[in-house]
Amino acid sequence: MHLFLRRHWLGLVGASSIVGCRAAGARTREPGRESYPAFRAAHPSALLEPAPGPARFDNAALDARLSAVQWSGPLGPMRGWLALPEGDGPFPGLVWLHGAFAASWEQFEPLGAAFPPPDFAVFIPTWRGENGNPGERELLAGELDDAVAAVRWFSQRAEVDASRMFALGHSAGGALSALLALIPDLPLRETASVGGIYVPQTFARWAKTEHNGPLVRFDANDPNEGRLRTLQGNVPDLLRPHIAYVGHDDPWFHPNVEQMKDAASASGAPFEAAFVEGDHMSSLVSGYTKYLARIRGAAS
Repeated sequence: MHLFLRRHWLGLVGASSIVGCRAAGARTREPGRESYPAFRAAHPSALLEPAPGPARFDNAALDARLSAVQWSGPLGPMRGWLALPEGDGPFPGLVWLHGAFAASWEQFEPLGAAFPPPDFAVFIPTWRGENGNPGERELLAGELDDAVAAVRWFSQRAEVDASRMFALGHSAGGALSALLALIPDLPLRETASVGGIYVPQTFARWAKTEHNGPLVRFDANDPNEGRLRTLQGNVPDLLRPHIAYVGHDDPWFHPNVEQMKDAASASGAPFEAAFVEGDHMSSLVSGYTKYLARIRGAAS
């Protein structure tokens, strides 16, 4: 199934049902196991065929609706967009991690008037190798460095209350949002994903397909490459809560989420999961609606 480059969006969807909850109790860790930050520092990704991201984009379409900004990423100036509430801040902040390997307005159109939320400062950063940015597509490796820098840049803006910041991502952006929950010293209360809980086997499967194969520019059978890019094997290292929304009609992700729930239950890690209506694309509407209601309560 071609998940990432699909451009068709379905209609509005309904309510959700909880399928998992945050594990309670003391955190347990495997003796001698490297933490995710230590593992990541010791095992950088080895790209076999560097290239920019393949997705189409229209920066001007976003500029017409949001305020374009330039922020400082690890590789240089990067594109981004801001939406700020009216009135005096600082406001609670939401970092939006886009899917589809480039930011485009069509990703937000299904949300209608609900996006951007009028009571949150919203930042939509873009990553290396996309939207005209410097660098190469790494598929959730170097992009995590970009996302960390984006969160810190956003937190330093006068309009943003850094003590009330959250992150939400869809698809590939959801995978990045999950990884942000593993990074220390970030001003995020929690992170969330919609259709973003990948496992290393996902990349091995993609590598064999015509559509997604070009996205996998590393050895998909190398377990180190897989651990760098997913929560699998890293759930005990969650440093802040992550909530994963998955569509009832998005079956690729159901077993992945169950694996993460089991790992969280065994280790006491703060991972939650909830089913929402829709498939991989349309579940964004119900996941976004649920998460916005959740963080409005937390940010008040």
